[in-house]
Amino acid sequence: MAHRVAAAVLCLLSLLAAAPAQAEECPGFYRFVEFGLLDRDGMLRPGGTVLRGIDAEGAPILRTDATVCQAIQGVRRDGPGNPIPIVSEVAFDPALLPLDLGALRLSAHDDLAALTERIAAPHRAALAGAEPVTGPDFLCVSGPAVESCQLASPYGPDFPLVVYCDDAGCEMPALAYDDRIAVSARWDRQATTPEELGPEIRSRIEALRAFLAAQSNRAGR
Repeated sequence: MAHRVAAAVLCLLSLLAAAPAQAEECPGFYRFVEFGLLDRDGMLRPGGTVLRGIDAEGAPILRTDATVCQAIQGVRRDGPGNPIPIVSEVAFDPALLPLDLGALRLSAHDDLAALTERIAAPHRAALAGAEPVTGPDFLCVSGPAVESCQLASPYGPDFPLVVYCDDAGCEMPALAYDDRIAVSARWDRQATTPEELGPEIRSRIEALRAFLAAQSNRAGR
């Protein structure tokens, strides 16, 4: 019963993290994608975060069925001349990544502050009725069906970072990559005690950050 309740909570958090988008058909082939920049009129323009959609050998690692393109005309092009579509959402194929994840997605949001605050609300409510487990950069609490941990974000303190876990796995609904892009991920849980959970989550996030730094054009990210 607890596992089913936890799964329902994680599903709700995933829905909260979804971003509406005006989709266009993506190009037939692309090696990179870009999240673009919003101008003063709210229009997306080239010049934002670019992500590699290929691995070091040039093999595609993005799920084409989960890439949401918003602009394919007037976009930048890579060295061989392939278009770099502007996207609002991408998902990596976890089977092709050097990470032990069940899912990895990046999505653009109009109000990332409001999104992360909503995601953090169940964790903060649980803190009011339980004794937390604390570490140097995490605060975890056990609820009736779900354990949750708030951690220091590797990208700065502007948006809260909370991860929710049941006895089988953990879900990170939204790690703020910048003020528009959220990273969501899911993985199988290894920790067996609340004291082990915070360090395990931190290790996952550090590995994820290293991977994104290698895939992104953003210095220091």
